[in-house]
Amino acid sequence: METPTLQTDLAKLPHRPGVYLMLDETGKVIYVGAAKDLKKRVSSYFRRDISDIKTRKLVANIKSFDYEIHDSKEAAFIRERDLIRIHFPRYNIDWKDDKDYPLVQITVSSETERFSRLFIVRSPLNSYDWFFGRKKDVTALRSSIRVLRRIFPIANKSYCFRTKKPCLDYSIKRCSAPCVEKISLNEYQQIVDEFILFLQGKREDLLEILYSEMNNQADKLDFEGAAKTRDRISQIERTVASQKSLAIPRDKDIVILLSEENNYLLLNFWIQNGDIINIEERNWGILNSLSEVEIVRSYIQNFYLDSDFIPQIIESSVNLGENQETLEIWLSKRQGKTVQISYRPDIPKNRLLAPIILKNRFKLGEQVRKEKKKLEIKNVALKELKERLNLSTLPNRIETYDISNLQGQLPVGSMVVFSEGLPHKSQYRKFKIKSLPSEPNDVAMMQEVLLRRLEHRDKKFAKELPDLIVIDGGKPQVNAIGKIISSLKLELPVIGLAKREEEVFLPHKKTAVPFPDDSPALRLLKQTRDEAHRFAITYHKKRRVLQQKSGLDNIPGVGAKRRRNLLTHFGSIDKIRNASVEELCQVEGINRSIGEKIFLHFNSNPKMNH
Repeated sequence: METPTLQTDLAKLPHRPGVYLMLDETGKVIYVGAAKDLKKRVSSYFRRDISDIKTRKLVANIKSFDYEIHDSKEAAFIRERDLIRIHFPRYNIDWKDDKDYPLVQITVSSETERFSRLFIVRSPLNSYDWFFGRKKDVTALRSSIRVLRRIFPIANKSYCFRTKKPCLDYSIKRCSAPCVEKISLNEYQQIVDEFILFLQGKREDLLEILYSEMNNQADKLDFEGAAKTRDRISQIERTVASQKSLAIPRDKDIVILLSEENNYLLLNFWIQNGDIINIEERNWGILNSLSEVEIVRSYIQNFYLDSDFIPQIIESSVNLGENQETLEIWLSKRQGKTVQISYRPDIPKNRLLAPIILKNRFKLGEQVRKEKKKLEIKNVALKELKERLNLSTLPNRIETYDISNLQGQLPVGSMVVFSEGLPHKSQYRKFKIKSLPSEPNDVAMMQEVLLRRLEHRDKKFAKELPDLIVIDGGKPQVNAIGKIISSLKLELPVIGLAKREEEVFLPHKKTAVPFPDDSPALRLLKQTRDEAHRFAITYHKKRRVLQQKSGLDNIPGVGAKRRRNLLTHFGSIDKIRNASVEELCQVEGINRSIGEKIFLHFNSNPKMNH
């Protein structure tokens, strides 16, 4: 329902392309969208005849909105992606990470770079190199490049121009070693040009060039060269038949959205000459807030924005309505040719697609049933926890804490949250221990973490108190945390889970609470404890790496091996910083000269101990 303020703001909207941001009562952005006509698009959310339940849920949470005007729809679409990455709106499904998806970069040879090199990067770094194949799955892209470098042995090391001997890639035939002149620069550039043709999708042109080269070599009686070219042709033909990771020209794409109990699976069939040449799959899982139109619109906009090829025909199983024309204009401009989107409700009956669609419907159904079973087990576990621990309510919010340190060095704490039996990762928190005891004291560190968490309940993540606190530890830890909770005049249930026997302890109780070995509740507690341990260890390792980098990276003559020897010998950067030259020289590989450099690095006004 429109408020007077919303009515006034709607009246002020211009008939211009732009981006709109929907805000809730706290002023938080809950949805970001782009439109070719801001007034028409935003006003459509507040019509009385909205039949879609999910759109009505979104609108019920909208208390105000903001907007930006852009010169074109294309600019608005790109800005929409940026705003989603900035605000992480609850009701948007794409672009919620802050990553740019990986690209293949081929550098252009110049005066400073004698030959081209191949890299995988996250964004175009300049306007003159070649960039190809934006894909979300970096593992698949790396795998594809490993295969292709056997056919096109292109250098990919950052130190190529400094080395005096070929690297391992040359030995395994993944690099032709132009750095040490194992191949002439003209021959090497020919390989690079052929690889660019391959990535551009001009595979037939490439094969034609190679067949011509093979025939010329045979005419010149260079049978060894002709045999090598023949083998490359064979490799390329096999790769073309199997590789689908990079952009492939095609006649049309067919997009179909499958759903079961608010779980969504989208399939994009690439069709060439009446055959399926690839299937792009996107599994969203549960989406309670978006309509099918918004899901497909968002997918098309996201997928083809980062795609190297856009077919002229896109068929959809969902009627995109007023979004269709906007998307067609935008896609046509990107492709440089007319792109037509058509609504085809009969796609599931297509003889070519039907068996695959049926198989994926079954897969989606199995996924839903598995998720239901998991939830049932979690509910059983929560009920068992309530009964065995005599809790007043179900422990729907469980907070688990752990401490990680290395002999008291760089101590950290972790808090993980399980909501209704499932990890709620946006609520996880890390703690850098501030009060450092003279001796390692995990109990005191745990007290500090709990005190800081419970004393700062004004923060958003801390407003909701836990139904159960789980401590990684036994009686000493639980009793100490019980005192902290009592001192704050709070009534919060706390238990400890001891690692050795997997026993559960309550404050001021001598014996452990009995749990059967196959107890779902005990499994859930162990899962939260292990997750807290993983989270703490990861943070501690990150701090150690940062300290090591900041301490030893810029010392002349101290490379990776000497850094490793120093850290193994002393155990921490602090001990290296406080060591004398004589103590430093006791480390393997550290002579007097290097020892003095390390000492001077950490002591700006040194007094050398001779």
